[in-house]
Amino acid sequence: MSDRPLVEVADVTRSYGGVPVLDGVSVSATPGVTAVVGPNGSGKSTLLGVLAGAVEPTAGDVRRRYASDGSPDRRTGYLPQRVPFRDEFTARETLGFYAALVGDDPDAALADVGLSDAGDRRVGALSGGMRRLLGVAQATLGDPPVVVLDEPTSGLDPEMRERAFRAAAARADEDTAVV
Repeated sequence: MSDRPLVEVADVTRSYGGVPVLDGVSVSATPGVTAVVGPNGSGKSTLLGVLAGAVEPTAGDVRRRYASDGSPDRRTGYLPQRVPFRDEFTARETLGFYAALVGDDPDAALADVGLSDAGDRRVGALSGGMRRLLGVAQATLGDPPVVVLDEPTSGLDPEMRERAFRAAAARADEDTAVV
């Protein structure tokens, strides 16, 4: 694995309504697992959103690894705190939608997180933990070089936590930064 950052934020500030949530934060993610730890309200989700490209910083820079064509490689898998999946779709249909965008296999993604048996269940009928694992599966579709998981084990029982950690570790071994 390389120790070259796949994504880094430099001196990032993010304010909401004039109140700074991040103030001059710098961090980089290299291949492997990087954990962001802190108390509630400390800006972890905002920082992860910035890393994923879902939140624009008020100031500072976000730099990404360059692709072979010389452009920044913006491919990022992202699991936000609240996943907006449609309750009436099955788990397989949900992943099938996203997999079609990146040319991946939804059944393999379900298997990666231990949800093969739940593929035909409606998202609305899944437990909170199963929805979380579905989110981990969605975030890793297409083998993005950066995977950002915001509270990936929130609401998971010990067995499901192990599945989530195993899926993240498997990606981190493939020259991917998992944050």
